[in-house]
Amino acid sequence: MFPTFAMLGFAALLSEPRLLAHEEPFAYTRGAQVEAKGEWEVEQWSTLRLGKKSGSYTALDFSTEVDYGLTDHLQTALYLNSRYHHLQDVSGGNQTFENHDEVQFDGISGEFKYQLADPYREPWGFALYIEPGYSRVSRTGGDREDKIELEFRAIVEKHFANDLLIAAFNATVEPEWEREPGREWSTELDLEWTLGLSLRLSPTWRLGVEARVDSSFADADPEQARYSSFSVGPTLHHSGESWFCTLALLPQVFGWPDAPGTAGRNLDNREQLEIRMKFGFEF
Repeated sequence: MFPTFAMLGFAALLSEPRLLAHEEPFAYTRGAQVEAKGEWEVEQWSTLRLGKKSGSYTALDFSTEVDYGLTDHLQTALYLNSRYHHLQDVSGGNQTFENHDEVQFDGISGEFKYQLADPYREPWGFALYIEPGYSRVSRTGGDREDKIELEFRAIVEKHFANDLLIAAFNATVEPEWEREPGREWSTELDLEWTLGLSLRLSPTWRLGVEARVDSSFADADPEQARYSSFSVGPTLHHSGESWFCTLALLPQVFGWPDAPGTAGRNLDNREQLEIRMKFGFEF
């Protein structure tokens, strides 16, 4: 019995992967793949954010993404975004939030992603990514605000042992200009680093882990840090003939500034747990 299971497991590890042309086995970390010229892909993102210091806090972020390959190395995309917030007597630690229960259209964003090296054909994969966007709903509290974002991302991807293990790293710089109703525009700078590792269990299943470090700075000044957080958790990925699905749990491990009763986490700007589901269909 044992030799039979061992042989099946060994065969699964040596099986050819079935990743789609643009499929990414991560939920937060981007890969260096792009759509081929003339190909389309639709993805639906759903992110559930749970838990502050006290009170009832539930937030849902929805994003519909449509990708198109302009060339074999350049991809563009359009995102339509919305949010749901349910807040009841919520305290983040140093901040309290108004009660809220509403679904709102959040805004739109675009994407241009240029592949410098293909991770399936080269020793390393590299891509550059830019995403301008407009948001009209506060991420944390669900209040009305105007925000213009310009995200720059550098992507590195490496495959090991015939794609048995895939590793990806993203470095993101995002200046933001935001304004609450009746107030002047202010500037912030967000920095984020994500790392993902994904192991092939079978031709259609992958299990991995992702980590994220994100920080924010007022007036885009590195000496005016607003907050920082570190999160890490598991990722499960499944692929079909022309579709894929990815599920990730990303609990916050620690953050700054924290407050008594928050277990060393930043719960004013981030939550205790994020759960993200991505579903994609390529045609």
